[in-house]
Amino acid sequence: MNKTCPHCERSTVASATHELSRRIAGVTFRATVPAELCTSCETPVIADADLQRFELLAARELVAMGVYTGDAARFMRKSLEITAAQLAELVDVAPETVSRWETGKTEAPPRALFLLLGFFVADRLEGRDRASTLAQHTRPRQATVELKLAG
Repeated sequence: MNKTCPHCERSTVASATHELSRRIAGVTFRATVPAELCTSCETPVIADADLQRFELLAARELVAMGVYTGDAARFMRKSLEITAAQLAELVDVAPETVSRWETGKTEAPPRALFLLLGFFVADRLEGRDRASTLAQHTRPRQATVELKLAG
């Protein structure tokens, strides 16, 4: 069954592959991903899950390579789908500080930030999403929590 192309709206989409390429902080990442290609306008359509996996794999490699720049931090944060304000809350800095790190208007972000983002990227690649969970929570209110120790 043919699907409709989101670009030209014709029912001429066929299975194909497409080469993604993205340059981040001076490093070019490439991957061939499954796609649907419109045989009329030749527009490739890539599934969101494949795009997200590409970005997460690129983010993981940035950490492994030791690329600690503002551009890399912004890319990693966006690949995790968290806002700059949420990241600022997580690392206990002002949102303006995150903005200055990411735009290069101040020194590079601290290495610890990349270790944290790298942990969250690895976590997401393994099917967990603690970054979003933590980013959505506000600071804890006073509470009493009963803990039960094994034994």
